Amino acid sequence: MDHTSSETPTVLSESIAERSFEASGLGGIARSVNARFGKPEQDGDDWRCPIQITGIGDESVTYAYGVDALQAFLLGLQKADALLRHEAKQQGLTIKWLGGHELWMIPPLK
Repeated sequence: MDHTSSETPTVLSESIAERSFEASGLGGIARSVNARFGKPEQDGDDWRCPIQITGIGDESVTYAYGVDALQAFLLGLQKADALLRHEAKQQGLTIKWLGGHELWMIPPLK
């Protein structure tokens, strides 16, 4: 993949999908964590989906790449899920969505 895009923005200007989570540590203090997804855009021969997670870890925009817009978006959901879980573990936090531990960014494996 040859990603010929320009400089990475630090803020996602427009989102097509968002989800809010609750993060809490041993002290029980909860804070809001948000995952935002931008519209997939063509990047050379491939596509990329911008992702921004705020409230935990590095808040700069990152990308998931695919061969078409749908794959880029779906891989963006997987990447956001992995980033959220990794940052929560690194910081000793628990991430919940609607009070449950399953984030439903990607279907759970059976």
